[in-house]
Amino acid sequence: MRVLTVLQATVERQKAELAVVAPKAKALDRIATADSRLSIAAAAKAPGNGMLIEAPTEPAALMV
Repeated sequence: MRVLTVLQATVERQKAELAVVAPKAKALDRIATADSRLSIAAAAKAPGNGMLIEAPTEPAALMV
C-alpha cells in the first residue's frame, strides 16, 4: 500500500508541475514556429499565446 501512496503522490506532483509549464511550452512553441517576419519580442507579444514574455533588462541576464 505504501508504494501506491507514493505513486499517487508522484502523479499529483507531476500534474501540478505540468499545469505550470504547459502554458510556457505553448508560448515557446508559438514563438519557435512564428513567421520569420516577426522578431522574437514581437512573436512573444503576439495575441493568442496566452502569456507575455518580457526580455531581460539586466546586462548579466543578456550574457548567457
